Amino acid sequence: MDYFWTKTAHVVFVMAWMGGVFYLPRILVNIAEAGEIAAVRDRLLLMGLRLYRFGHVMFGFAVVFGLVLWLHFGFTGQWLHLKVALVVLMLVHYTISGRWLKGIAKGRALPSPRTLRVFNEVPVFLLVGIVFSGAAAIIYSLARGWLGPRLLRYMRYEEVDQDVGKYNGGQKLLFWAVSLAALG
Repeated sequence: MDYFWTKTAHVVFVMAWMGGVFYLPRILVNIAEAGEIAAVRDRLLLMGLRLYRFGHVMFGFAVVFGLVLWLHFGFTGQWLHLKVALVVLMLVHYTISGRWLKGIAKGRALPSPRTLRVFNEVPVFLLVGIVFSGAAAIIYSLARGWLGPRLLRYMRYEEVDQDVGKYNGGQKLLFWAVSLAALG
């Protein structure tokens, strides 16, 4: 039960941080397109600064619960290295957004709106990589025992299974093909 609550908290705080990661660059685009309208720029700047602070707090909680998952519940593997590296890149992206936002308050210019729009899409690709690394790890861990030599031994009936009658590989293949077709 502890694992469930820890994982839930980690996912909730990651989702809250991701809201900031996706919206902060969009605020920068809006500031760049606002031009010299001071009221709009000031309002967007205030929103951005509050979102930036909120995002850092959410990231901190997500890291704490992620560390608990890693250290206490034993999450390990090469996929974790990829996931952490992509999260670090996402944090760098978020920090750059915050630096640009703080630069506006000091009178610095932003890149063009087009550049900011491209910059706005970077977290999407990073998130796909992060999610894929976790999904690939789950699929690999489930398939590790069945794909490859073990599946061939099963299909050839070299592996004795007391719960299954003596079927040949063709019958087993037909059964699995029909079962998968029925699911899909």
